[in-house]
Amino acid sequence: MMRTMTAPEFKAKCLDVMARIAGTGETLTITRRGKAVAKVIPAPRSGTPDGGGGFAGRKSRVQTHGRPADHRR
Repeated sequence: MMRTMTAPEFKAKCLDVMARIAGTGETLTITRRGKAVAKVIPAPRSGTPDGGGGFAGRKSRVQTHGRPADHRR
């Protein structure tokens, strides 16, 4: 089942929410001003430390709202 949560609510409860997602496998959509801005999904279960995705130790750029996260206004 997919849940929806506002950004301020997620910020206040993020550790508990992540633990629940890891345990139940459910997906969470985070909204801001009524629009979906992010999705939290469980990591793949695997015997490798990085979840099998191959990104351990690599740098990646996270984008939010179409801009890199390190973008300064």
